[in-house]
Amino acid sequence: MYVLAADIGGSHIRMGLLQEGHVLETESFAVDAACAGLARHLPQIEETARSLCTRRRVSLAESQGIGLALACLVDAPGKRVLRAVKDKYEDAVSLDLPQWGQQRLGLEVVLETDSRAALLGEWRYGAGRGCQNIIMVTLGTAIGVSVLMQGRLLRGAHAQAGLGGHFIVNPRGRACNCGGRGCATAEASTWALPGIAREHPLYAESTLSKIPCIDYRAVFQAAAAGDIVAQEIRDRSLDIWGACIVSLIHAFDPEVVILGGGILGSAETILPWIKAWVTSFAWTPWGPVDVRLAAHLQQAALLGMSSLFDHGLNCL
Repeated sequence: MYVLAADIGGSHIRMGLLQEGHVLETESFAVDAACAGLARHLPQIEETARSLCTRRRVSLAESQGIGLALACLVDAPGKRVLRAVKDKYEDAVSLDLPQWGQQRLGLEVVLETDSRAALLGEWRYGAGRGCQNIIMVTLGTAIGVSVLMQGRLLRGAHAQAGLGGHFIVNPRGRACNCGGRGCATAEASTWALPGIAREHPLYAESTLSKIPCIDYRAVFQAAAAGDIVAQEIRDRSLDIWGACIVSLIHAFDPEVVILGGGILGSAETILPWIKAWVTSFAWTPWGPVDVRLAAHLQQAALLGMSSLFDHGLNCL
């Protein structure tokens, strides 16, 4: 049997058709910034699901279901969205997504928070195989964190456990879309990056000022070329990520930390820096924590949603 999955992120939606832990077909499309609600994107998700099946010459009926990994707080057992961040998929809280799946695709719908889905994918099919205590940090549009403790996903009373992306790293810092201030996500993630760059006193003299849409690839490239503003932004971001990961290690005592997300395209710089932070500042008398790069930088969440069908919906 096949599984359809959608990784519904802040800037792109990536979809896949999977079978037994293998991604057979995949397609992604940009989220329309002018159409912030999830409902506006459901028709394209439906169309893409049908297209993926057609490409593989399978019918929708041959799929076990469709898994939706969302950049929201999700009540996975209850199959509903509890909370969405401001200006992004806020309408998801009021949507009956299981009903949509049955009516439009004839399929069972499973929901999970995107960061937890990515952890599941790496645990079952990637860098976390064989481990029972894992922290996964995804660096992308936002900073996503998920935790596996003794073989079970950490959820908490309100599905908020392990939200390390909202650790406060600067009490007088930038406003976050969660309503807080100085969160790691507000200080060192892609959605906040243009504002961070513009606030630098030397921004006008930086090559970054000539880039219409600043992302971390541009920052790392400019930094390597000697741009002082880019170097300062890069180094501060690396320090924030390192500090967050050390705090997560102290909080959750993992065997391994897995780093994923689109920013890890610059892993040759990021991974050694984070490892140095962990070696220098993590208090782990029993020995060092293994910090690894995700095996599936682009497809971990798709694999995670597939695993919920492959290993049973009640496995976690």
